[in-house]
Amino acid sequence: MVSLISNEKRLKLAERAVKHLIEYSHDFEFIYVDNASPFRLHCEKDVDIYIKNQKNIGIMKAFNQAFKLSSGEVILFVDNDIDIGKGWQEKALAILDQKYDALSLTECRDFEKFSKGILKEGPTLCPRYLDCFWLIKRTVFEKIGLLDENLFCYGEGMDFFIRMCQAGLSSAVTSDVQHWHLHQCMPYIRQGLKEQDKNYIRKKWKLNKFSDGITLGISLFKKNKI
Repeated sequence: MVSLISNEKRLKLAERAVKHLIEYSHDFEFIYVDNASPFRLHCEKDVDIYIKNQKNIGIMKAFNQAFKLSSGEVILFVDNDIDIGKGWQEKALAILDQKYDALSLTECRDFEKFSKGILKEGPTLCPRYLDCFWLIKRTVFEKIGLLDENLFCYGEGMDFFIRMCQAGLSSAVTSDVQHWHLHQCMPYIRQGLKEQDKNYIRKKWKLNKFSDGITLGISLFKKNKI
C-alpha cells in the first residue's frame, strides 16, 4: 500500500483499510509506504514493513520500492482509501488461479450497499485494464518489468494493462469480489498531475485519447495471447 495522508479524515480511512486488510487476509506480508505524509498511522506496528519516505516520490516509484522488498508469489497493489470484506482473499485467488495473470476487483462507491453485502454477481472476463485493487502474479513483473516511473500518480493501471497485453498476458476484473473505494486519499491528483500522466500515456502509446488504451490493449492481447 502506497499512502499520502493529508488530514485526519484520510488518516481514519487509511487506518480502517490497513486494519481490515490485516484482519481479513492471511499468509501474506504487508508493506506500507508512507510517501511523506504529515500524519503517521497509529497501526504502523501491525504491518510487516513500514517505509517512511522523506519526500513524495510518486505512486509508481513507491510501489516499485515496495515490490523490491516483497517475496510473495502474488502482489496486491491497493490504494489507502478502500475497504474490503471477509473472505475476499480466498475468492479472489481462486479466480486468479483459473487462468489469469492479473485480477482487478470491481469497486463499489456506495458504502451502505457494500457494508450490507448488496453486490453485483458474476465475473467479467479479460482483458481489462487494472484499477485500484490489483492482484498480480510475480511472474508478470519478471516478464515485463515494474511500473513506469515516468508516471507520478495516475494511469499506471492502463499502462500496465497495455504492457501485459503486448506480452500476451491475461487480466480480468471480477464482481464476485468487490471493494469499497472513496477516491479521496490521493490529494496530489488534484494538482494537474493526473492530466500530465494521461498525456504521457497518450504520447507513449500513440493514442488519440486516454480511453483508447483499452482498445489497443485488447487488440494486442488477441494478437499475442499465450
